Amino acid sequence: MKSIASLVWGPVFAFGFRSEVGCNMASTRVEGKGIKRDKELVRIAIVDDNEDIVCLLGEVLQNADYSPDLFTDSKDALLASTSMEYDIIITDLEMPDVSGIELLTRVKEIFPLTQFIMITGYASVKSAAEAMHRGAVSYLTKPLTSTQIIAHVE
Repeated sequence: MKSIASLVWGPVFAFGFRSEVGCNMASTRVEGKGIKRDKELVRIAIVDDNEDIVCLLGEVLQNADYSPDLFTDSKDALLASTSMEYDIIITDLEMPDVSGIELLTRVKEIFPLTQFIMITGYASVKSAAEAMHRGAVSYLTKPLTSTQIIAHVE
């Protein structure tokens, strides 16, 4: 029987990156400022209340040489993303406590250049229009492919 990861993502490999969740991976982030020439310098946060999705997205991005920060608690993600600037935040639309739209709105007030990629298993024209109107650069529906994620990040 195939795992959920192999059905949704194809082959998944274990890599090391910083995680706020239990993905059992260690950080390889390179700290620094200046012109972003290395993918490791692109600050990416992944926010979803489903830990499996967060870990799978993290593995896909790690495989593409990024070092994402992972959050399953939207309140923690809001605190982190309003304290330091992320280049890209990939967030679920519907989460307890802080929705993806609220996260987008509050972060954009402080860091207007942060790009948001909204993901959802409950797509609607209304939520897509609202997300794009508030500044999301992409609106993707689950299930996602690794190629789709990488294409929207790059």
